[in-house]
Amino acid sequence: MHNQEDRVLKGYMDEVRAKAASMPDDKLDDAVRQGIERGKLSPSPRRRNRIFTAAAVLAAAVILLWSGVWQPQAERTTGGPFPPLTVDLSKNPELSQFNEKGLIQPVGRSTVKGDYKLTVDGVIAGSQQLKVLYTVEHSLKKPVMVLDTIIKDPVTNEPYKSSAAYGGGNAIPAGIHSFDADYVYEESQEIPENLILEVKIAPYSSEFRYSRDLPDAINLEVSLKLDLKTYQKLVRTIPIQQTLEVEGQKILIREAVLSAAGMVLKVTVDPANTLEIKEMNNVYLEAVKGGFPTLVNSWLSYYPDDKGEADYYFRGAALYDTDSITLKAVGLEAVDPEKLNVVVDLKKGELLEVQVDGLEYGGHQLDQDREGNEVNTLTFNYVNKDKEYVTAIPSFERRFVDGEGHVHEMGDYISSGSIKEAVISLKIEPLDYPQPLTFSLYSYPNVLEKKIEVPIQ
Repeated sequence: MHNQEDRVLKGYMDEVRAKAASMPDDKLDDAVRQGIERGKLSPSPRRRNRIFTAAAVLAAAVILLWSGVWQPQAERTTGGPFPPLTVDLSKNPELSQFNEKGLIQPVGRSTVKGDYKLTVDGVIAGSQQLKVLYTVEHSLKKPVMVLDTIIKDPVTNEPYKSSAAYGGGNAIPAGIHSFDADYVYEESQEIPENLILEVKIAPYSSEFRYSRDLPDAINLEVSLKLDLKTYQKLVRTIPIQQTLEVEGQKILIREAVLSAAGMVLKVTVDPANTLEIKEMNNVYLEAVKGGFPTLVNSWLSYYPDDKGEADYYFRGAALYDTDSITLKAVGLEAVDPEKLNVVVDLKKGELLEVQVDGLEYGGHQLDQDREGNEVNTLTFNYVNKDKEYVTAIPSFERRFVDGEGHVHEMGDYISSGSIKEAVISLKIEPLDYPQPLTFSLYSYPNVLEKKIEVPIQ
């Protein structure tokens, strides 16, 4: 660590890891589930994967406070194209900053159905990103929960294709409660001007852990029209074309697309690399205004597709009307293609091959999946052996090969614990497979450390 910024960043990551390690199992399970929801992928011909851990989910919460650490106390001016919303956003510092800068389009439309009321307060639209701010109100004695949010075509009533992330799943008592939902689009897709927001709500139930098809769930819909012409005026593309090299592995930072919603960073992995580059590690932006820096975390990223292209999404009002923006990271996450096999003999109860430090076989037993079907559950234990900057645990492909070369699909895939110590459970059909079974890792913790700094603006 060479300066104050590096020390603060390291302390921030240590705090996130510590919170993940001390989290009760039930809370951690909820955090992981919600993290997975925030990483739901769109139906796309390109293979895109992203693994979210409990630490990453906690990081999203910590980063809100993080911006407050660096934000100067000087008076801010609106500057954006929209008047500030009149709703109270004080509990969400990030949205408050967007509102103060006039970047949220007011909506103020409501619908009532039964004991529920849905109000859409506003939207933020930008390059490949859309955020919808809404409130749910009810007067029931029992708590309720938001199961899902969907953006639909008002003509066909079919969902628009997008990656979705929503802030639901928790029990909410009677009263008015604020939520926001994020939608991410492919570069080739256009954000729809006219749309319907559908929110699914139901009385709180532990069954939500296993199914969203609850019999007493209802759908509330509000139609919206986005002011895309105004938002389009705030979009600008900054060519970068800078190659980064870490331990012989290269990635090209192609361009950055700035908009009211934040920034999308376009990256291409060099096809000549000997390792598979998954992503930049602990990547963030430093936006400086009047000499005061604000750090903006990447809230979503995708692993490279078949062309080696990857996108990083940053959301922060500090990126609007700022003096400078610098991309920073502590290295590249990479895996060796020769170290991805995990070979297990179930009959002998032995782990025959694994080349990832800290990953061990914990045995198998007959169990049930979420639908109550009998399955064979294989358990792997992972311990992070003092690897710094690690933000994830090993992840498995969803297929495996038996001893005769036949390919089988895996069932449920569950991980629990923290990035320091985790338990990974793979559920397969309880068949008499020819042994041994070969599983493949998609990724595992391995950081090629190097301080990365790229001027964006």
